[in-house]
Order: sequence, then C-alpha cells, then structure tokens
Amino acid sequence: PELSEDISSALCAGLRHFTLTMAQSDMPSGDENMALMEGRLRAMQVGKALHNLKRRYLNFLRSAMKFTIVLPTLHIACYPELRHAIVSSGYIVDGWMLDVRGAKPASLAPCWKTMAEAKRRNEVDWIGLWGCGRAAPDQVAKCSAFEKVSTCAYDMATYLDQ
Repeated sequence: PELSEDISSALCAGLRHFTLTMAQSDMPSGDENMALMEGRLRAMQVGKALHNLKRRYLNFLRSAMKFTIVLPTLHIACYPELRHAIVSSGYIVDGWMLDVRGAKPASLAPCWKTMAEAKRRNEVDWIGLWGCGRAAPDQVAKCSAFEKVSTCAYDMATYLDQ
C-alpha cells in the first residue's frame, strides 16, 4: 500500500503521532551520494503522501499531527529534506532519533552533534536514540556529552525471537 493510504487509515483510526523510519537495510551501504539521493526520493514520497491527505479531506487534522524522524548514521544528511517535506506541508516534526543498530561507535558523536544543532535551532523539540541494545549505556553517555538524550528506544528480545 501507498504511504498516503497508510497515513489516512491511521488517521481514521485515531492515530496522530507518526514515526517515519529509514532502515539501514533499505539503503545502499557505504555510498554517501546514493544515500543522499535515496533520502531525497524518500522526502518526495513523504511530501506526496502528505499532499494526498488534502485530496481525502484529512488535512484539517494537520495541527494535531506530529512526526518523528528516525535515521541511521549514514543517512543523517537526509534529515533537512525529510523535515522540509513535512514542515512545508504544514505538519510538525517534534522529534529526531538516531538509529544506532549496527552503528560504528565512532560515527555516533558527529551524528549526535548534527542532531543537537537542529535541536538548538528549534527544528525539533527533542532528540533520541533508536534501536538501543546492550551498548545503550555507552551510547547514551557518548551522546549526552554533547546534548542530553531525551528518548531511548530499545530493541528487546521476546519469546518470539527464540
């Protein structure tokens, strides 16, 4: 199904907060130019989906809707275009999360600094870590040296994973 259909269905079901994730596995690995192009494509898809809400007469919910963007370290540079696609459509980006699953420890600090700057510019209300595991205490400590981690989403094993 198309993104606009998913958002429309969720709105009709009463949801108002959406988390947009770009998984590392969905992207070309290691090639920053390809990652940036993929980010631009995703931003256009998000912009189109939000524009389609207007055709379904759901844009009146705009002020009640919020978006959180989740990006892996390789795709941090995609944030401005994704944010622009959402904000220029009249919606709110309230949070930005760094997907730390499989991230190299050395890549955390530069990404977190970029995110902290966006928070200081009031582009987002909060920043956090997504996909934390056993390394969470170290990841939080490294990031908090620059800016406090507001939210931390953990990957937890369940009986279904066994």
